[in-house]
Amino acid sequence: MTEAFPNLPTLSKGRIVISDSAVSHEPLSLHGITPLAEPEPQKPPQEIEDRKGETRRIVKRLLAIIEEHRIAALRMGVKMDASMLDTVLRALEAETRKQDPTSILAVADDVQTYIFTSLYEDLLAEPSNILFTTHIATDVVRYEAMEVGFWKECIAHLRKTLDLKS
Repeated sequence: MTEAFPNLPTLSKGRIVISDSAVSHEPLSLHGITPLAEPEPQKPPQEIEDRKGETRRIVKRLLAIIEEHRIAALRMGVKMDASMLDTVLRALEAETRKQDPTSILAVADDVQTYIFTSLYEDLLAEPSNILFTTHIATDVVRYEAMEVGFWKECIAHLRKTLDLKS
């Protein structure tokens, strides 16, 4: 074996003993690349008594926002069609995956970019406007914002309601 690789040093026949105090428990870093972060502990889905009913209620709110923007777009001479709504929904879906939606919303026409972005921002604000109550004790109520998982369900239901393919 040493003939094939003459520059390899030979290993000693002795044992190497390492005490626990000498071992570093810090993660390895290969060529300056840090290891992946530990995954966040998974929380059970937010308990919502009537999940389907809540989804329908939220989608109804989202449709009202879309209608307001459709009317505003008509005033600017732009007809909001299915492809425009698909673009905005793809941007919202990218946001739920913690991706940057800017490239999805940017198009050559400045007016359309404005319409996309303003509708996107209004729809994106909705999860923070919708609070769910959790009764911790008989006299204590906690208000919680919508979780990302439920927001994804609402976007998927909105896409289905608008009859847009994903």
